[in-house]
Amino acid sequence: MVGLWNRALGDMACHVMHPIFTAMKLQYPIKVIGSSTPVMPDSAPNAEIVHLTYPERKKPKEIKINLPEVQVSWFDGGLKPQYPENWPVVRNQQSGVLFHGTKDILICGEYGTDPALLSGRIPDLPKTLRRITVSHEQDWIRACKESPESRVPTASDFKDAGPFNEMVVMGVLAVRLQSLNKVLYWMAQI
Repeated sequence: MVGLWNRALGDMACHVMHPIFTAMKLQYPIKVIGSSTPVMPDSAPNAEIVHLTYPERKKPKEIKINLPEVQVSWFDGGLKPQYPENWPVVRNQQSGVLFHGTKDILICGEYGTDPALLSGRIPDLPKTLRRITVSHEQDWIRACKESPESRVPTASDFKDAGPFNEMVVMGVLAVRLQSLNKVLYWMAQI
């Protein structure tokens, strides 16, 4: 399970959930349910909780383990997931991500900043994703100017941003339709 907490889903999910989306090789959720304080017609509710379930994913070549079904839970408006027993007092961050694994819990801030394992272990893992040395906007302009034959995709490529955005909108939809008291099932066009 992955837990997140922050401000409005439709506003902040692209900043907070990106580490989850990329690290866990997520695409489209298969079901979602949401609840919130009263829904307002022109803005996000004051607080909301959304649970998205993702199917088992195909194991990429570079990963040695299976990627089972996973639940991602979003909390905002002051609502937070239950902190683990060994939560460090010094980690008083306003938003972040909890990755609940079988051996440890990884925590990080928005954009995946300040990652740490709650056990205190320090992982020795290479950085495999391309780092942006300029702004995201400049990265996009660079990709537009490169020839299609040798183009390096942007760090936030449309093939990833499409499913990612669909996930966020699905969560917003679940909150807007919460009065149905139903789990919403999603059959994405993959």
